[in-house]
Amino acid sequence: MSTLPRIGLIGLGAMGAPMAQRLLEAGYPLTVNVYQRRTAAEALARQGAQMVESPRELGARSDVVITVVPDAPQVEEALLGADGAAHTLQPGSVCIDMSTISPVATRTIAAALQARQIAMLDAPISGGPSRAASGELAIMIGGDAAVVERCRPIFAVFGAKITHVGPSGAGEVVKLCNNLAISIIAMANFEALALGVANGVPAETVREVLLGATGANYLLERWLPTTVGTGDYSQGFAAELLAKDLAAATATARAAGVPVLAGALAEQMWVLQKGRAPRLDYTALATFYEDAIGAPLRTVTSEHTQE
Repeated sequence: MSTLPRIGLIGLGAMGAPMAQRLLEAGYPLTVNVYQRRTAAEALARQGAQMVESPRELGARSDVVITVVPDAPQVEEALLGADGAAHTLQPGSVCIDMSTISPVATRTIAAALQARQIAMLDAPISGGPSRAASGELAIMIGGDAAVVERCRPIFAVFGAKITHVGPSGAGEVVKLCNNLAISIIAMANFEALALGVANGVPAETVREVLLGATGANYLLERWLPTTVGTGDYSQGFAAELLAKDLAAATATARAAGVPVLAGALAEQMWVLQKGRAPRLDYTALATFYEDAIGAPLRTVTSEHTQE
């Protein structure tokens, strides 16, 4: 019999499904909840996972529950709702929320779980589906240090860079910092490429020069070649999710008295993009700039793959 903790995972979307696959490959006893993803749950069940119809059933079979869902209401419903996992989890169990939600909501949920003697870690992730599948995610964790160490072998299944950043909610704060930064950097990339193209310089030329100069950045090197470069925005991080995260980031900044001038503009730009194409990768905002200059930026090409 396995001595590894029993894990329940709720949320089998673009990130959750490959993460569940990695848990199975690592030998963890895994239970998955259908949660709008029956096909994905059935595929995992064929590989050895237990499939249940509700978070309550999942909690009864788990020592650790992981949530990878869109936002705070879904986390709260999965854990504390009428059919939530907390109703059947035993004292001493752990809930790990790997979604990106408001740090205020995280702390509220953590306090409610603590009243049931259930620990909670907020451990949002960065890296996209391909790095979820390869186990190379960046994971930023908020919560009690002893609980983090207890769960570190689980995090090691998913991540290449695992950082305990502080108490409850701190993981979410750092993830919002990341998403605030990538939104501003993405806009800077689009505007630089559009400026070059509109003035007769091929986008690939602009990109190659910037990659060897002080304007170099991860998105320009690794991500844009597979989205803007190909015109394929069907995979990746949906614009509606980035818009949600930017709203949380700017609200958190206001509460702390932090000026986020570029961030506020980015938030409005992705509200615009959410209306244009909510489910496409957030870098589809590049088409706004293409429409403005009347020319494509798709000449960006690279041998690099999305990471």
